[in-house]
Amino acid sequence: MFKSFWHRRAANKSLSAAVVEKRLDRPFTIKHVRVILDASLGVEESFFTSLAKALNIPPVNVYTFVFPAKNEVEKQYEHFFNPEEVSFFGKFEGELALMCAKEVDLQIHFFAHEDRYMSWVASKAKNKFSVGFSGADQRINDLVFDFAPSSTNTFLKELVKYLTILEKL
Repeated sequence: MFKSFWHRRAANKSLSAAVVEKRLDRPFTIKHVRVILDASLGVEESFFTSLAKALNIPPVNVYTFVFPAKNEVEKQYEHFFNPEEVSFFGKFEGELALMCAKEVDLQIHFFAHEDRYMSWVASKAKNKFSVGFSGADQRINDLVFDFAPSSTNTFLKELVKYLTILEKL
């Protein structure tokens, strides 16, 4: 109960700070991508190889951080959210803290529902530009798609289209 209070408070503070600190006017091209993925969506790891190819970057430059869902798909991934890496007062530790500290050019929020921890991690992770879906908290995304994240082909096509328009590729 008390832990939940402190986590909610820290998450709200992080979301507010992320919105204020965002600078979209700086020029950059996409070289490194982080994906915050809800494993319950069933997105295969091979999709992220296709994503790297579509963005003309090496597949090793696509880092996937997964929120587990106890399904077969999640066994394909290496990096997972561990609630034990969030202290009582909401400080990130371990692999979670390291992941959030590394800035990437593009961060993709591959979840379509509001979840305190997914939104919190998404807001704390440093990025230059973020993309997500309409069911999630809109404050964490710079570009929002209004279709299901399971439509991976549509996502690839639309992402490349908008990043080309924004001159980020």
